[in-house]
Amino acid sequence: MNKKIITRVIMIILITALSGIFIFTEKNPEDAGGFYTIIASDADSIRIGGRTIKPSTCVNAVNKITFNVSGYESGKWAVLLNDTTLGFLGKGECSFVFDSSLLHDGENEIIISPSADGDTISDDAAYRENNSDEIVIISALITFGELPPSKPSAMIKYMPVVGKTEINAVRVPYLESQEVGGRSIEADISRVIPSKPVYIGYTFDKLSDKNTYFSLDTTVFGDGVYKLDIIKANSVIESRSIKIDNTAPEIILSFRNGDVIANSNTIKFDAVDDLPVTVSAEVNNKTVIGNSVSLKSFTEGIHTLYIKASDSLGNTVERVYEFTVKQTIPDYNFRKKDGTAVLSISADATATVYSVNLVGRINMYINRLGTFSMDHLRSSDEALVSFIDKNKLVTESVGNTLPYQSFVIDVGSNTGNAIISYSGETGGGEDILLKVWNYKTGFWDTLGRTDSGVSISFMADIATYSKDGRMRVNACPYVLSNGSDTLLWVSNTKYYSKYNDLNSRYTDIMNYAKEQYLNGNIAYVAHTGDLIDRSLTSDEIAHKEYKIASDAHFILDNALVPNGVVSGDRDIKHSLADYSYFSEYFGSSRYKNFEWYGGSYKNNTHHYDLITIGNYDFLLLYLGCYDEDGEDTVAWANAVLEAYPERNVILCTHEYIDAAGMYSGDRAAVIWERIVVPNENIKIILCGHNEGAVDRLRRVGESDRYVLEILANYQSAELGTAPSHIENGNSCDGEGFIRLMSFNNAGQVITTTYSPTCDIYNYFPSYTDTFVYDLELIPAVRSIRTTDFSVGVNIKKEGVFGKDQINLSSADGAFAIINEGDIKHITEILKLKNKTISYTVFADTTDYKTVVNRFKIDGMSGVAASLRRDEVNRIPAERLAEVGIDLMPSLKRKANHTSGATDYIPIYTEDGKYTIKFITTDTAERLTTLLDINKTVDIDEYDRLYFGVTAEANAKWNICLNLSDGTVLNFSQDMYEHFGYKDYYIPDEIQGTWQGYIPLDDYLKGKVKVTSVYFVSATSDSPITFDYCFIGKSLGEEILFITDEETAYSVDYLKGTRVEAISDPFKNGYSFIGWFDAREDGELIEFPLKVEKGGIIAYSRFIKKEAGFDENANAVFYNNEVEILPGMDYKKLIIVSVIILTVLSGLVAGVVSSVKRRKRHRHLDI
Repeated sequence: MNKKIITRVIMIILITALSGIFIFTEKNPEDAGGFYTIIASDADSIRIGGRTIKPSTCVNAVNKITFNVSGYESGKWAVLLNDTTLGFLGKGECSFVFDSSLLHDGENEIIISPSADGDTISDDAAYRENNSDEIVIISALITFGELPPSKPSAMIKYMPVVGKTEINAVRVPYLESQEVGGRSIEADISRVIPSKPVYIGYTFDKLSDKNTYFSLDTTVFGDGVYKLDIIKANSVIESRSIKIDNTAPEIILSFRNGDVIANSNTIKFDAVDDLPVTVSAEVNNKTVIGNSVSLKSFTEGIHTLYIKASDSLGNTVERVYEFTVKQTIPDYNFRKKDGTAVLSISADATATVYSVNLVGRINMYINRLGTFSMDHLRSSDEALVSFIDKNKLVTESVGNTLPYQSFVIDVGSNTGNAIISYSGETGGGEDILLKVWNYKTGFWDTLGRTDSGVSISFMADIATYSKDGRMRVNACPYVLSNGSDTLLWVSNTKYYSKYNDLNSRYTDIMNYAKEQYLNGNIAYVAHTGDLIDRSLTSDEIAHKEYKIASDAHFILDNALVPNGVVSGDRDIKHSLADYSYFSEYFGSSRYKNFEWYGGSYKNNTHHYDLITIGNYDFLLLYLGCYDEDGEDTVAWANAVLEAYPERNVILCTHEYIDAAGMYSGDRAAVIWERIVVPNENIKIILCGHNEGAVDRLRRVGESDRYVLEILANYQSAELGTAPSHIENGNSCDGEGFIRLMSFNNAGQVITTTYSPTCDIYNYFPSYTDTFVYDLELIPAVRSIRTTDFSVGVNIKKEGVFGKDQINLSSADGAFAIINEGDIKHITEILKLKNKTISYTVFADTTDYKTVVNRFKIDGMSGVAASLRRDEVNRIPAERLAEVGIDLMPSLKRKANHTSGATDYIPIYTEDGKYTIKFITTDTAERLTTLLDINKTVDIDEYDRLYFGVTAEANAKWNICLNLSDGTVLNFSQDMYEHFGYKDYYIPDEIQGTWQGYIPLDDYLKGKVKVTSVYFVSATSDSPITFDYCFIGKSLGEEILFITDEETAYSVDYLKGTRVEAISDPFKNGYSFIGWFDAREDGELIEFPLKVEKGGIIAYSRFIKKEAGFDENANAVFYNNEVEILPGMDYKKLIIVSVIILTVLSGLVAGVVSSVKRRKRHRHLDI
């Protein structure tokens, strides 16, 4: 073998062995919490997390032991340390101080013993001559000096010996809540049962004089693993690893605090933690055994559940929950015994028993890709599965789908009703809907709804719900959603309520929302306040405006469109916070019966809604104006959010940030610090109040968590068409603009702005009104499992329970209808015989992998300048762009300050970038620097102004070109249309990160002389970096992507380059179908493609989504039923098979006999 190979093999073996030794010797960090004691030999200090800690004083210091006692009455219990009496027990907590001189080296013992007349007594006396209380030592803790309290190392139980006056010492581990004593001198010693010690001792070790002790308060550190250095003479003599954990376990419930729960349910609870957890619970002050409680025997009304959970470090959480039990089923028991049925019911109930023929041929299908519309009988996405194995099959959603399990039932030629019994479970605890296909209407009818884990039985008319002897039943999780992934948000509609000629804009928005909801394009409507304008003027005006707003919102309510509102300052008489009008028109009574309405506080001043949008379960928390920061409001909000940790939260309030992205008012900081920060599932905050629009990610402390804050208030929008109104010098027509926020499967929110009144997108520039953010959304994975499914036909009444003689000996199955008070309940079918027929199933080969498409707003060198977010601006390659004049400052050619703030730093980098950074953020928010150029360029040849600027989303800047003839080309004032602005809204500055080019031949011709360039920073709290700026010409071919009438993206490529299309554009309510070579008609362009001379223009094309639109293009839907397997009734199959086999055997026997005769005849002839 080659020596090099042998050497390498040996090296590998050695490395592996050494790594094995390393892994074997590496210790896991020690768990630590609260006050943690570190013992070291002769150390000066310890260092952890950047903190240095000195030793604690403990040797020769004042020490104490503390007992917590219950059951104390007589005062006859002494406390002794190594035979020295420290004192006597009292009630509750008792502490005893002792000096270190009383301690022995090694183990010491503290004894709690009965006493007589204030003196301690001998073992015999304690046993023979004295009464003693029965006390409970709840806890014992020893404290040495400044060290934290510690538990005893062991416990010695001094037990009586039956029939003797002796004491037997039994050493056991330390336990809390230890019972001691409790005997009488009148008791017969021979009858004493030694279950409790006569007295008790607790042991502990004396601290060594040779060691140094440190007390570490771990609560000043965050949870996590830390390196702990032990130091002597400024040198680290030892390093340890500890894992700090001061977080209590998390309690998990199968219900939410305050829920109304049917008595058919079982509530479940548990606690989770990284460390071992102990859980104890009480229901109505009675101890619970295990982690679940059946409510079947509970009375109607409010009940309490107390839970205490502790981890091994003592981190403890205690919670009290309330739930209301509603009786939905009677208390009964229906079971099979000795081949027949046994029924028991309460004395106040009556029952009628029925027999049925069980259906044996039932085929089961599952669909992980089910649609929310459910307007078809079956789908090509369904997969046949084994009905016999139903309780093993969990059907889970794939993306934004509604999974279901479907049953095709052979009801044959039976008539009348079929009884259907079902029980199943959903992964998220959602209710289960039982739908049956109605052949007369061609739609699904929901005939049953039940809690997860609770059985249900219902009747289905065979004539209505079957065809050709086949009936179809679907079971799916109940999700409050129409399948849309989009939220519609509107705010500050006050002027629509105030001005008669603007009233229609309010109804335009609500009718549009209704239409979009019914078409499956939006899932929910949110309003963030200022429903009216003049609540303070007069009672008459307030009622008039409130009625207009209320009627507009009734458009949603009457169409059952999930929606929520919150008050603005104009709705409640400004800072007077008078909610009388708001409560009258938008109080909780208006919403309490809607399923999406979660609950309210102070009559809908604050409330929350529960809704599913796309693939996510949301909680929308609404905080009413001028009451957001109240102690009671904060407590209520946190309690609501704590109950729904699995839901993504959108917090809706009226006043929160202004158009600069800064807090507005004092209450905003309270919302952030006391509600947003503690609740990690808050993802977005929506607000109005201040005019304008802004979006920003706010970081939570130094963590990796960000919350998206958005202001959108279009009350002053004006497009220059009638009607026109002025308020405080500003237009106030609003023009009907709303926000549409879509949540895709990639965890992104894509926001667009639209006016149903004017049918246009975006009022402000696209970077303000159209944006996308990546959010860490919690996906909702829906699943369902069927535990039992039975169908009975040929229903026959057998008699009244307890009155008639009932014989079920020949029945396949039975059920009962029980009446108790107002409750009428159909029991599950009790199967007395097994009639189920199996069938062959083939493996499901469907590829359920989902392609997650991340949406991106493309930014590139374009006909219009292009916004970039979270990307790097790169100067165009030399092979694609030739420089005519470079306009950038540099170390050799610096820009000079001309006006504005002087408190700044100019930064020039080697890669050619120029940054303006303010030294402090409380200075003037604008400064201008100038770079002299004095060069001439021919615009007919060099016709593009290339530039790139990097800035935070809300940071403002500008660039101005000064020409020798006095012309000024100002980015914001002259070339604003390239940044998405319109003539009706000309900006003072540009904001955000941009790059691209501006076609100069729209502004200039021939040769021009550029004398200088202004570089402007208009934001003091973040730097502005000018990445590149030059006048040049393109050397490549242009591919132009026209995404809509106002937006175009352009890329230059060298001829012959193969290119891909940009990201698919997004348009709410429409589906993108591809890129075409003409705006109308034209041919579909197939990408990737090779760039030819002259480039390409590609136009986006969309189709409008109609009601029930499904983007799952692979699915084919049918309204005709499949054949039921096996293809023939099994009894007939057996009979036919026997007949066929008999005939075949007869034919075979005849042939064989004939052959034998022929052979014999031939033999005779011979």
